Amino acid sequence: MTTYVETLVDVRLSTTENVAPISVKLTNPRSLMRTTSFDRIRQFPTYFCHQSSNEIHQWISSSKKNLSKLIADLSQQLHHILLTICVYSVVGMLLLQFASCLVYIFTNHLPSGLGFLLLCVLVMTVLAAQIMPYKPKEVVHKGRSRTRKTKHD
Repeated sequence: MTTYVETLVDVRLSTTENVAPISVKLTNPRSLMRTTSFDRIRQFPTYFCHQSSNEIHQWISSSKKNLSKLIADLSQQLHHILLTICVYSVVGMLLLQFASCLVYIFTNHLPSGLGFLLLCVLVMTVLAAQIMPYKPKEVVHKGRSRTRKTKHD
């Protein structure tokens, strides 16, 4: 089988008579122009695989491992990028909704009850922001313990 393949490859890589003469190419521009380089390119996989199939198999298996590792790394980076984009877009949407709410409140006439409610919410928010940084001190209760000691102890 190897001699047949070698002969076939050598025959196909050599200059063939299938190459159309230039006069035919000029008179019939629609015909497919075949050249010796085209034949060589077409036969390259057979020639390449015949020479060293064991090395090719090792190369394909090692590139498969490297390619799968690169795809896994790329998918992890893409996951982080998409997560970041999603978080920032949600924050942007919330800020946009808050800004549109404020614009609506300041441009339209509000009932006095709603104005009072918003003012109370604003005052409570300011108070909470002032109180939050301070931690209350731990209170130590001095008193009786809740466990009873028995007389036998």
